[in-house]
Amino acid sequence: MNVHFECDDSFSRPVVNLDNIFPGCKALIDTGALFPVWTALEEGLTALGAQPDPKCPTGEISGFGGIAKGNLYRITVDLNGIYYIELPILASRLVTSRFHLVLPSTMFSGMELVVDYQKHCLDIDTRSNQVSYHLHHKSSDDGTLVLTNG
Repeated sequence: MNVHFECDDSFSRPVVNLDNIFPGCKALIDTGALFPVWTALEEGLTALGAQPDPKCPTGEISGFGGIAKGNLYRITVDLNGIYYIELPILASRLVTSRFHLVLPSTMFSGMELVVDYQKHCLDIDTRSNQVSYHLHHKSSDDGTLVLTNG
């Protein structure tokens, strides 16, 4: 299955338009991120149907960009036909952000991603006809499963 996203040409990074989630929704596809982060107001995430994660209500992730703390949610996401059922997502407000979501490129593991900076688009070849996908995380120290959906 081939999935096409238009990119916002006002960014120098791949920021895709996800109007199917809500009009004006923008998501950064981040090669350095490991976990999805909602950077807008938390109320916007809950208005989309996100539910608090009962197993782990709060979280903290760190990386090159610093430390993000917030509440953990689960939400089913449709990325132009690529479905993530009960995707774990951290709500951590980033006031200076011009996008609503940070989506890690690891969400598309096993898929082929092509960013065309000239045409301002992102194309993903899922290389399968699966209906939905899972995002898995393992810690780097002992290999235990941290969070997964599905």
